[in-house]
Amino acid sequence: MRAFFGDGHSLCRLGVTPQCPRGLSWEHVSCEQPFVYISVGGNDNFIQVWATARDGSAFLRHGISRTSPAGTVWFHIESPRPKCPLKQVCVGKTSVWAVDEKHRLWFREEIVATFPEGTHWKKVDDCVLKICVNNYNDLWAIVGTQHNDSIVYKVAKRMGVSDELRVGTDWQTFNKHLDCFQFISSANNSYCDTKL
Repeated sequence: MRAFFGDGHSLCRLGVTPQCPRGLSWEHVSCEQPFVYISVGGNDNFIQVWATARDGSAFLRHGISRTSPAGTVWFHIESPRPKCPLKQVCVGKTSVWAVDEKHRLWFREEIVATFPEGTHWKKVDDCVLKICVNNYNDLWAIVGTQHNDSIVYKVAKRMGVSDELRVGTDWQTFNKHLDCFQFISSANNSYCDTKL
């Protein structure tokens, strides 16, 4: 389990087991920049922790294992485009997605256990406000669609995602317009709590 305080400090919950799901204590995980978003994904053999810093850069926690649940070091991951900071990075079971400040959606290519940072970002779509990925690699988002002269934001799910086409093909949007939303995610449970 990971958390961060309002001042951007990262914490790791220690002693979490099936017998003790609340864990035993918190460990401070030092970082060179304050974080605004943290996401955990993967599986028992390949846990990934990615964070978004206040300046819009991304970080990947390296060295996470059962004997070292807090990991060893943060790796800085470059933004997809210069001078366009990231707002959010989300991790699924085998996928990493990001949204930048221009509301572009990105997918991190070629992530494997031996090279967890992947090789590069691939642009997927525009007009995406927030994202949420679960441990089944389902990507949910708040996406904008053109409606007359304005953009209407809706909850959407990425469709057509497969091992061969990791970024999917299109969005399934839900019919009602989005008045307000609260976005909640974790490694095993991701959903949108919406008022439609």
